Amino acid sequence: MNWDARRRVYVHDNGTVVSPSELRQLIENYIEREKSEVDSQAQLLIAGTITAAFFFDWLRDKIREVHGAAGLVAYGGENQMNRQRWARIGQKVASETVYVNAFERDFLASERVAQVMIAEAAEVLEVAPSVVESVVTTAAPSEIAARLATKTEASRDVLERIATKERIDQLIFGQTPARSQLYMESIYGTHENSVTDRESDAGVISGRRICEEDGASCDECVAAASDEYIPLAEITDIGSLQCMSNCRCTIEFDYSGVSPLTIERSIYAPGFQNVNAASVF
Repeated sequence: MNWDARRRVYVHDNGTVVSPSELRQLIENYIEREKSEVDSQAQLLIAGTITAAFFFDWLRDKIREVHGAAGLVAYGGENQMNRQRWARIGQKVASETVYVNAFERDFLASERVAQVMIAEAAEVLEVAPSVVESVVTTAAPSEIAARLATKTEASRDVLERIATKERIDQLIFGQTPARSQLYMESIYGTHENSVTDRESDAGVISGRRICEEDGASCDECVAAASDEYIPLAEITDIGSLQCMSNCRCTIEFDYSGVSPLTIERSIYAPGFQNVNAASVF
């Protein structure tokens, strides 16, 4: 595929235009590949194969990589980039990094609480710390006391004094893979919002938000969708409403009077899936 800068579309080698739905499917495929890689790294973290410092540095680098790729695809490649466009992507990376930093703090706090529980349990139950660690770091928090009970002769009351609700609420090991993968879901919003910025840069002034209104649609996205075109500045960003990074809404643009771009509106009809960013083509 090649970028046609005049029409602001990708074109297949046979000359046919790559429709928005095709491009979104590429982005969706990319998201799934990146989620798989993130899950693999998160599993290594939970297993203790890599450190929290290594994992979260890797995740921050991954976020810069994937959002940069999503923006590049939306804008049409390196030749279409400028300082302002890179800055837009940088703002998204910065906001995602804030969330990752908070995630890292939560994980480190979880590690500290787990170590306290492991030490106390090993002493009270008179078992090797490794026996307790395998339970505390892998069992669902609500099942820790019961799992420890099967490995020792300690009473449930004793175990529940070690595995208190306050401590259990801080254990996030089991949440880590899914929580990490959510950062890859936000790739879609970066791509779609960059497309909107690209069209605004080209002189498009209005559009409308499209929501499929299926089981994955949140109430706010349904309410934000419209039949009428409105100024682009009044359209809420993809990923900014209730469903956040899970959002799969799109923007349909009004090309009336915008030259030199002419596209059949039919290719913008809803019913698409989403796109791939890094090795898209």
